[in-house]
Amino acid sequence: MVTPRLSAHLVKRLKGFELDVAFDLGPGISVIFGPSGAGKTLTLKMLAGLLAPDAGRVALDGRVFFDAADRRGTVPPQGRRLGVVFQGHSLFPHLTVRQNIEFGAPGQDPARRGARVAELVQLFRLGGLEERRPSQISGGQQQRVALARAIVGRPHALLLDEPFSALDHPTRVAMRLCLSDVMRHLDIPVVLVTHDLHEACSMADTMLVFVDGRLVQRGTPREVVLNPIDDVVAELVHRDHPLPTSDAC
Repeated sequence: MVTPRLSAHLVKRLKGFELDVAFDLGPGISVIFGPSGAGKTLTLKMLAGLLAPDAGRVALDGRVFFDAADRRGTVPPQGRRLGVVFQGHSLFPHLTVRQNIEFGAPGQDPARRGARVAELVQLFRLGGLEERRPSQISGGQQQRVALARAIVGRPHALLLDEPFSALDHPTRVAMRLCLSDVMRHLDIPVVLVTHDLHEACSMADTMLVFVDGRLVQRGTPREVVLNPIDDVVAELVHRDHPLPTSDAC
């Protein structure tokens, strides 16, 4: 079986800012960490096909989604087989939990889709909530529904843009554990954007540090925290976390 890989070289020029990053990611959780304005969300939007790079290339499992040398072959977002969750989970308020999850697998055989939804309901600990609407469940439960919807169609990669930022601290910690547990059942690249070092340390297999539109360091969270490549990264990782005190960092 071929190991799925997400590879990208992304160049985007905006007024007063230029993003130019390249990376190749395998299965597991790769966290893009950095300050606000570093280009983290911009990167996710280009991977998802919501924004076109000015130059570069995006490919997943050998299939090219975007190549600046041949834009006629650009694959639209709906054709990329990516699960995407941005900061607002955007559940449909008039649909039940079950219906919201089913929405992520349009056109799938109803019997297979039903079995898949039932599997994810158990995996995300949503049992008993299937017929409730988003307004009738907690914020953490809503986020679990959004994650289930993102993977019900068996995506080839998962993109997450600060999905827990709107949750209170205890719920955020619980969601990190939940997502880490679910990832053990998947064998796909997961790209998680965050500016929260504790989140990066607790979840990342690989940490990509972005500063001013550049990928300046890559490694395990512990490697980055213990051996920052320069003073800028040292300031980022030591400002609120002076020294790693556990295996989480």
